[in-house]
Amino acid sequence: MSLQETFRLRKSILCQGILYAVFFFLATAAYSFLFFLDNPAQQGFKDGHAAAILGGAGVALFGFMLLLSLCMIRAYCVEQFRVTGTTLHARSVLQNQQFDRSEIQCVRWKTSPSGAIRFRVFGRTTRLDLHGFAREDRLRIIRIVRALVPAASQQGWEMFCHKIALPLRDGTPATLRVDDSIRTVLVTRKRYDRLFAVLVPICAVVSAGLWCLFGGRQFFLLPLGAVGFWLLLRFNIPKTGVRSAEVTSFPCGRAQLAG
Repeated sequence: MSLQETFRLRKSILCQGILYAVFFFLATAAYSFLFFLDNPAQQGFKDGHAAAILGGAGVALFGFMLLLSLCMIRAYCVEQFRVTGTTLHARSVLQNQQFDRSEIQCVRWKTSPSGAIRFRVFGRTTRLDLHGFAREDRLRIIRIVRALVPAASQQGWEMFCHKIALPLRDGTPATLRVDDSIRTVLVTRKRYDRLFAVLVPICAVVSAGLWCLFGGRQFFLLPLGAVGFWLLLRFNIPKTGVRSAEVTSFPCGRAQLAG
């Protein structure tokens, strides 16, 4: 019986895209109001030009982030990787390629940013990013490609196996196989929940204080930004958590912390 499997992005990508889109839409709308202030001086600005500059910068920044959020939603609806027998079908926002394994000239295993596979097929390149797929799906895709494509036509597998494939299989960072002295910590969503449960009220109090001192309503964007960062960090962590090396347990991490 021929192999038939279809892999789609995990649902958390859609949830992230919707949450980010709502947040960045509200932030963009908030900065847009700066263009229509009746008396900018009473709101803490030097004049209308200063308010317009801040409003333009905010709209440009958060508008761009809103566009990226919509791209995430689009990617969830479109992207998939399908295997039917020996035929591979890679579809994304920017590509829609289908080819047989006999047409593959070479496969390049890429370790950055979170693992990717590049198929070289008769002069054209098809890229499959693994980041958006669930952990089990990533492992399954890797094993299927390894089995379908001859080993002589695969490039960069050793480093990919060390940095991507084995950590996915074992749930252990690649650095631990090099240095046993490195300590790890399990990072969970509750970790960020506890942090921002304190940080968000502090931001709200600081915003209220700045409003009383300078009379600028724009200061209330501070807690809104804190909520946005909380959502960004929280939903980038799997429900089961992710094990990460403690930065103080190896020289490079300590240097980064000092920096």
